[in-house]
Amino acid sequence: MTFLNCIAICGLMMTVSKGLDVDHHGNFFMLAFMKTFSNRSKNQIIITTQHDVDIEIKIPFLNQILHYHLPAVSSQHVNLDYTTSVTSENIAETKAISVLSSSPVSVYGMSLEANSSDGYLAIPVKALFTKYLVYSYHANGFIGQIGLIGVENGTSVDVTVTAGSSCYLNNDALNNILQSILDFKTHYINEYQVIRITCETDITGILINSNKPIAVLTGHACLPVSGTTCDHLVEMAVPSNAHGSSYVLMPSMNVGSGSNSIFRIVHGGSLGTIDLMFSSGDTRTLYRGRFLDIPISEPVCLESSNDILVIEIMRSASDDSFVGDPFISTVPPTNMFTLSYTLDSMVVSNGRQFQSYVSIIASVNTMQRLNFVDNFSNISDCDFATATLPVHGQLINLESSSDMPFGMMTYGVLVGESYGFPVGRKFKDYTDIDECESNTTCPNGDVCVEIGLSYRCYSLIQVPTDTTQTPTDASTQEPVNATTQEPGVTTHQVDTSIRTTTLIPGINQPIPGLTSLPGVDLTLNTTVPLEINVPELNSTLPDVNISVPMISLPAELLPTLPTPSNICACTCLPGNRSMDDIFEEAKVLQEELTVEHEVLSANVRKKISVQDERPSASGIGYIGVVVLILVFGSIIALDILTCAMPKRVKKSQT
Repeated sequence: MTFLNCIAICGLMMTVSKGLDVDHHGNFFMLAFMKTFSNRSKNQIIITTQHDVDIEIKIPFLNQILHYHLPAVSSQHVNLDYTTSVTSENIAETKAISVLSSSPVSVYGMSLEANSSDGYLAIPVKALFTKYLVYSYHANGFIGQIGLIGVENGTSVDVTVTAGSSCYLNNDALNNILQSILDFKTHYINEYQVIRITCETDITGILINSNKPIAVLTGHACLPVSGTTCDHLVEMAVPSNAHGSSYVLMPSMNVGSGSNSIFRIVHGGSLGTIDLMFSSGDTRTLYRGRFLDIPISEPVCLESSNDILVIEIMRSASDDSFVGDPFISTVPPTNMFTLSYTLDSMVVSNGRQFQSYVSIIASVNTMQRLNFVDNFSNISDCDFATATLPVHGQLINLESSSDMPFGMMTYGVLVGESYGFPVGRKFKDYTDIDECESNTTCPNGDVCVEIGLSYRCYSLIQVPTDTTQTPTDASTQEPVNATTQEPGVTTHQVDTSIRTTTLIPGINQPIPGLTSLPGVDLTLNTTVPLEINVPELNSTLPDVNISVPMISLPAELLPTLPTPSNICACTCLPGNRSMDDIFEEAKVLQEELTVEHEVLSANVRKKISVQDERPSASGIGYIGVVVLILVFGSIIALDILTCAMPKRVKKSQT
């Protein structure tokens, strides 16, 4: 019976689903940019890829769709005007930006301004959730801000502030009454809409709940931390289902005297208390709804009795050193480390390039097997080790050859300025079902995108492969920048120790609709060759430094595009239709195209059995059948032997 019990238990264990392995790589992202210290800031999207990929960037606010083709192990910078930033309060602005790709990519959002910059890791839409815990830091007189980004139409978002908070949840006189009595507000947003909420008090601990997955940005326009100089703080909030209980707290930078990093540990669950145990021997107790700030100058391991949230906060520049300034960065738990990262560290603010670094965190066993780490430091009384690598201006692609996960953070510093964020990490899939794997209804090779409980099919234009990597869009235009901007830079990397720069796409391309404007000087103050020869990928590439001229456009230039000339008219429809007729037709089409929730595959699977074509599912089914045959066959065999025993005894007596 022991053997049979073992078989039964093993069979049950093999039928347990491990869930989907989802990390920061994805094929659909929704991001936005928040208000900064001044309107001189520029916004930048950095896309890195490990694969040959076609990319579509949709910017509804500018009425633009940009298309790019990137080769394997490369990156693309896309610069946007500050007018794409969300600056209103409690008003839904259509300022979200989507990134669609034919293969998985990594996406980062940067807000760059002289002496005030920061960035964040964008979370793929398939990993977004409906519950978030907001976090940042606080200083009296500085306003915290939260951005709610809509992914689907008809999304309702409940914002619950902490006791004693002073947040602006409404734009009317009832704000103070609602704030003091309810501490609660419901907002409604649609796809590509963003609502900005501001608070005079610490925003850490504010709860966000929605009926559909959303993205959440958190931080400050500018905030000083234990000093007088302020810097922009922004992070895309981690969903509540991606918190953890095991962390390595590694300070990003130590200059001057004392610690430059503060680690904020936030109670993220519903339990009354959580016990914190540090590898240094220190223990703390974290109460529900509270957080703990700890200055740390040396790496330390942290274990907790339940899930918590940890963020790193860089202090303001001091008299000992003017290098660096505040930023916030989410710290991934050790069970959310992943296997590969691709980072473009070419980050430039107001013409100054950041000195960039990456922090590597891994178990001692894994660290010894990472071929890109030469020197590392073990953490006392802990099984983890850390290493810091300078990556100034490089495109790096780091992978664990031993299939053992490791963590990776990045930060960059200038005089009075810095940024920091995790390069990547694992998340949890919203439904724990890969809708795009089990549904093959996307025709003609369209890109399948998981959104909420369902999926969508997008037709992605394939840009011809060439050496210029010039963006194309539906109106053949590039982003219009009303302030001084630097063109996007596509970088290619063959070896992690080589920094290469190929071309500045669009620098030699005329911008339609702009050359005829009076008072616009598009004369470049440097010579840029029409062609730049790119060496073969298997050769050693030299550094190429290209001086990027400043292009100033008139301030009154509106961020809209001229009417595209390639729109074809349909002669089969009457031209005298009124707006009421159009809205009525749109309503009829919406009713025809609306799919009932009950017929979605994610809902049907909960009620009926659906054939699963995956080989792994079939294999598990066969194993289950074998286990059942062995179990019931053994029982039947024992019954037969039991029934035969009396007959044998009776026969022997006769």
